[in-house]
Amino acid sequence: MGYFVIVVELIAWLVALAAFHILAVYMLEKSQELIQFWKQRLFKKQARKELKALVPIGFCVGPFFVYKRSILCDLISNAIDYSLTLVFVTR
Repeated sequence: MGYFVIVVELIAWLVALAAFHILAVYMLEKSQELIQFWKQRLFKKQARKELKALVPIGFCVGPFFVYKRSILCDLISNAIDYSLTLVFVTR
């Protein structure tokens, strides 16, 4: 019964992580598109300098890294690894 609860919680966590990943990547891509759109339309030097200061919107994960498309595989891999370790250690 205990392992079933762990597996169900792991699946729920992975579904929530996947949903967050979809939203975070969508937001990052749309902000990059917006910056590219304005780069093509600005001709004044001052406006181009101000645009260079903009960065795409992203979620910071503590002081470590910004959430990107490639992070999902690493997070799922770590979650499965730690969950299996927990199951084997408690056995």
